[in-house]
Amino acid sequence: MRFAVALLVGMLAVMPANAATYLAKMRGTITSQWSSFDDPHLKVGDHVFLTATLTDDDLYAPWYFDPGQYAHASNLTITAGGLHWYGGDDILDGPWLVYGKGKILDLLTDLIPGDTDRAPGLISGNLNGHAAIYDARDYYGNQYETPGFTITWNLKGSSFRKLGAVPEPASWALMLAGFGVTGAALRRRRLPSIQIA
Repeated sequence: MRFAVALLVGMLAVMPANAATYLAKMRGTITSQWSSFDDPHLKVGDHVFLTATLTDDDLYAPWYFDPGQYAHASNLTITAGGLHWYGGDDILDGPWLVYGKGKILDLLTDLIPGDTDRAPGLISGNLNGHAAIYDARDYYGNQYETPGFTITWNLKGSSFRKLGAVPEPASWALMLAGFGVTGAALRRRRLPSIQIA
């Protein structure tokens, strides 16, 4: 029994803390078109939706003189007019979300889906709440032709919130071991003692 208690205490000492999960959401609107030819999927007035799921490991301290904190949003999806961009499409070291006070303050990214005609390029960051969908053909094998569009993000309507802790495998192991030790202790107390006369 002492060994089991020592084992539980040891597991508790080395067990990592539960990782919190965060959800970021933002909506934008395509507000202008750059050229006269039509895009088969996009037009002025279409909504653009951003969703990202993050953990504590994705969050970074604020950079010098910056008003917000940074989050590496590799698990990011942006959709518009049936087109999809993903965090893995970023050609730099992003995408990065700048957040503070429960809101997204900026999105820093250059998304170019490579070797496909799935979607054109999408760039955002330090554009005063705007992003751009642009013709990125011949970059990384992208083959989607578009006239180009400006997106205006609704930063005030965005959200960046903590969903709660996700139990780590060590937490589950500790809980199961605790049930086992408790069950063994209760069983040990119930066993009748045999007295030899």
